[in-house]
Amino acid sequence: MMLKAMTVAGFSLFALVATISLDASAQQDDNLIPNDLAIEAYQGGWRSGGSDPTKECLAHFNSKYPTKRIQIISTSEESRKDWKGHVEYKYQCTAAIKLK
Repeated sequence: MMLKAMTVAGFSLFALVATISLDASAQQDDNLIPNDLAIEAYQGGWRSGGSDPTKECLAHFNSKYPTKRIQIISTSEESRKDWKGHVEYKYQCTAAIKLK
């Protein structure tokens, strides 16, 4: 780290500046996600109730990857109600797909 002086609007400011250097070869070897695994997000459209995010997301990914293993990592939902009290839902999820 080094101390660096600068002037902003007539005031002298001092800041500690850190320099970080990363070894490019170390970055390539430390993949957090294996090459045979895909992480994908999905968001459905607005729909009436009666389902759930996991069920809708599995249906989406099973149709897209019919022969692959799929694991749902996270789910969420939004809801809205019209003036008649009818509620609709929009489901979101993230899945891991085993490609090989």
